[in-house]
Amino acid sequence: MGTAAEILWVGGPLDLGRPGEARLRDLERAWSRFVETSEVSTLNAAPPHSPYIVSPETYALFEVAVRAWEVTAGRFDPTLLDALVAAGYDRTFEDVPLRQAAVSSAASRPRRPDLGISLDPVVRSVSLGSDVGFDPGGVGKGLAADLVTAQLLGQGATEVLVNVGGDLRVRHAPGGDGLWTVVLANPFDTEDEIGRITLADGAVATSSRLGRTWRVGDVRMHHLLDPGTGRPLGGDIIAVSVVASAAWWAEALTKAVFVGGLRDGLELLEELDVIAIATDVNGEVHMTGPAHTAFEEMVTT
Repeated sequence: MGTAAEILWVGGPLDLGRPGEARLRDLERAWSRFVETSEVSTLNAAPPHSPYIVSPETYALFEVAVRAWEVTAGRFDPTLLDALVAAGYDRTFEDVPLRQAAVSSAASRPRRPDLGISLDPVVRSVSLGSDVGFDPGGVGKGLAADLVTAQLLGQGATEVLVNVGGDLRVRHAPGGDGLWTVVLANPFDTEDEIGRITLADGAVATSSRLGRTWRVGDVRMHHLLDPGTGRPLGGDIIAVSVVASAAWWAEALTKAVFVGGLRDGLELLEELDVIAIATDVNGEVHMTGPAHTAFEEMVTT
């Protein structure tokens, strides 16, 4: 998935990390847009409106992506593949900075009344409409963390933390009360921290404009795009972390906050009763919901 992952667990077999790692690699083979034979790549290459029966995990990926688009009123958009490619993110990220050729500019993308993704739960098929390219990057890492934590609990662990590129999920077996402390790094100085969150059972996801960046000539590009323009977002937010019940949901909402900005984005999360911690361009931290209390006192169950 173009990132580092870590699996931590308590209880169960000593080698429980091995099946967890294998599951992550299986999900990457199914979801990566950089693997030609993946289910996502097959769908993106298929003729428009061609139903394709997918695995349960891949169906879940499309299902949660559509749900996030609906709930955020399009602020989260998983169909920005054309814009990502136009911006130069057409290969695994470690190779993007090596690009020498100029890239094209994405055209303006007015919001559509529908997402262009059709799901059939009866046969578990997915089809994409005309000019629709699906990018799993906005929810895939989070959903992978959700799936692996559930698997390891089922295989005997009593507590699990799975962190895929900064999108993490923690869970515990029934009756367990283990707590995990998650440090939120300062986006301007990763050796510093802006606070800590204590989680019993939940998820944290973080997105930053200072993370996955590359240059095209003198222009600095990044992977967080505006659904309306297809271009990298500017605005007043540098980084945002979201605390939610599931990692896929937290990951999708970080993108929605970026698109909405400090006012609209944080208002949305207030309405959804979800915790967000956003750092603006001046280094000031803004919080929603229970996050108004001290970080060290925040416990999500």
